[in-house]
Amino acid sequence: MSKLVTLDLSSNMLCGYLDADSFAQFTCLKDLNLSFNEFEGPIPDVFHCMRELTHLNLSGNKLIGEIPSSISCLTELQELKLYNNQLSGNIPAGMSALQNLVRVNLSQNRYRNNKRIDFLSLCMNVNLVHFCLCIYFD
Repeated sequence: MSKLVTLDLSSNMLCGYLDADSFAQFTCLKDLNLSFNEFEGPIPDVFHCMRELTHLNLSGNKLIGEIPSSISCLTELQELKLYNNQLSGNIPAGMSALQNLVRVNLSQNRYRNNKRIDFLSLCMNVNLVHFCLCIYFD
């Protein structure tokens, strides 16, 4: 499966945790869509192995915690959709260096005004044309 380029398992009622070891073998993957399933737990910190990824969609699950810092290794990433989960905490500062990133949707998560969210540096990315984030105020 190391030559797999697109993996779309969206809307299949899949459940459980995303296993880091399962993703390590997809080194040629460009498009990963696991949206609208029932995955839970943290997003695995495996993106250093998936450097070819251009589109990542993990929306509509029950993912928790922070976006892993290894996401900044995805230098080819153009679109990041993580909306409608339960993510919280910091947005990795390294995301602002992703020069190919043009669409980001982090809305409908648990980002709060009392957390350090350095999204301003992300918005300064000259190629970014769509950025969506909703912060809840206590």
